[in-house]
Amino acid sequence: MRKRKTVNGPALFPSLRHAGGTNLVIFPANLVDGDHVAAHDPDHRLPHDQSS
Repeated sequence: MRKRKTVNGPALFPSLRHAGGTNLVIFPANLVDGDHVAAHDPDHRLPHDQSS
């Protein structure tokens, strides 16, 4: 997977820690009223605190 080129939106990067994984980078300064960000984590694999 290659880095997604973006001007104002999110960017996707391959994970260096988990083979086949993907990192999503969101730039909060680019969010506007009405935008919503939520994690889809049906397997509960994401941390529930700032440990990641």
